Amino acid sequence: SCATSGYLPIYTLTIDDKSFAAKQILSSLQEGLKMISYVAKDLSVTLNNNDLRDSKIDYMDVIDTFSNHNEYKFSFGGYCRMNSVTGVESCSDCNGIDIFSCLIKDIGLQLGSISKVEDPKVIGTSFVITYSSSLSSLETLYRRGKLNEPGFEELDIDRLSLVHGLKMAHYFDKYMRYFLLWNTVLGILVSSSIIYVFLQVLLLRKSPTLTQLRSLPFNMTFLLVLSTASLVFHIFFVAALDFYYMSLEQVLHKYEIAAISRGSGHALFVVSTLF
Repeated sequence: SCATSGYLPIYTLTIDDKSFAAKQILSSLQEGLKMISYVAKDLSVTLNNNDLRDSKIDYMDVIDTFSNHNEYKFSFGGYCRMNSVTGVESCSDCNGIDIFSCLIKDIGLQLGSISKVEDPKVIGTSFVITYSSSLSSLETLYRRGKLNEPGFEELDIDRLSLVHGLKMAHYFDKYMRYFLLWNTVLGILVSSSIIYVFLQVLLLRKSPTLTQLRSLPFNMTFLLVLSTASLVFHIFFVAALDFYYMSLEQVLHKYEIAAISRGSGHALFVVSTLF
């Protein structure tokens, strides 16, 4: 699970079909995934006739990424999907807090599984690559349409703005990983500096020297500056996570197909700001 693999969930997502509009959208998505599942099962029998020809095809086993029985947990390390009916939890690495990319990968992984391919991860990765490439192409159209370039004036900018948002989610995940790395490095440096200054004070109490007495103020000033920089950086990091959460909440509320909440990993980052 996300926790046992060393990652606590930053965000938790549940599929919600309470509204009429959500029921229509999710029903269309699920029917499409069912058709893909049936075709994949038939092709798997055709392509692997020596192994699967005599086996019974389970047509009840379909891609259920958008089932309202699912709860998703996203962290920087990946995501986990828990089905409340079967109690089965499936986890995979992905572009963690780019939740849309992770959902695409989940579709690919499930497709690979029901297709009986040797390594479903290959299908999942292929889906993410295709999704990313498609977003890049549509993002180019969006930018040209925004600039009213010749030949692009008639584009539906309102619809393409959704694509722009999905692309921004991809960038956010990418850059937040760098911020997480530097945040961790700063934390390690601060901890190391505290230990060093503490040991230096102990040594001064036992056998003070002129060199140590002169270097102590500098080391304490350096520790203060480093601690302040780490705190400011950490506050910015947590604020960025919260801003992203509110942006996701706004988008999901608009389409009414899912509900998102902050996870224990987010709470841990907030609490760690105080220490």
